[in-house]
Amino acid sequence: YDNGTVVKNDCDNVDMEQAVQSLQSALELIKKATDNKGTWVNAKDLLDETAAALDDAGLALRRSPSNNANKRKSSIPPAEARILKLADKVIEKRRRFLGGSSVHDVDGVWTKSVYGDCNGISFGTDHEELCRVPDKDKDEKALILYAGQTGTSKMLAKSLHRSLGGDARSVLRNMKNTAIKDLLAHKRVYIICSTFGLGRPPRDGELFYSNVQLEAIKCKENLEDLAIGEEEEKALAGTSIAIAALGSSAFDHYATFGLDLTDELVTLGASTALGTITIDGVNG
Repeated sequence: YDNGTVVKNDCDNVDMEQAVQSLQSALELIKKATDNKGTWVNAKDLLDETAAALDDAGLALRRSPSNNANKRKSSIPPAEARILKLADKVIEKRRRFLGGSSVHDVDGVWTKSVYGDCNGISFGTDHEELCRVPDKDKDEKALILYAGQTGTSKMLAKSLHRSLGGDARSVLRNMKNTAIKDLLAHKRVYIICSTFGLGRPPRDGELFYSNVQLEAIKCKENLEDLAIGEEEEKALAGTSIAIAALGSSAFDHYATFGLDLTDELVTLGASTALGTITIDGVNG
């Protein structure tokens, strides 16, 4: 185990049936993650399980007597072909769900088994490395983001936008049209968001939140690897956030999304102008 994640080594033994089961479980998890009526599946959990499944596939293929990185598909035995097909499906569905984020498998076993030595599978080449924007270059206008299912978050965000002076003093955006790099460019960020279903983000906040989670994971790992402790090294250093989390205390996971989003953004270096405000809609 490495930080709670199962890490597979080249010498581990995995048979074909075990690999198939792992890949099928990974596909079930992705399906669960895309069900907007179910429990929210954390991006990290999804990455851990799918990466482990792909490594199982790679290890099983290495054990196969017919293993050859240069073999043509026409010569692949049915059992191997099934694993390759399932693994390709896992890769594509994971990439689609996470929006092309650049994330690698645990140790590249799957990739090395099929393509030779390299550093794991990269999910998209359009991902930009987050770099801190100097304070002097940050926009003085506040950035206001909203995400919700019923329109309440948008209504409150518009009201805040007006109270701050409109377009001259602030920028209003739906979270679905926002990337993390947009937050870097502003000194102040206000977020109004609801929690949907069993603790998950609203639909228009899922992609943004997944990318925030992934960047937070990378940030933690980079700081540990490089022994960097200074907050100014983090991408969101110099950006202050204030989050209003909407929900209903009549349900479990009350205001979970807003509270969790605060923690992830702080991990990326943001400061909090005030504690996350929860707005209870239990009484309408």
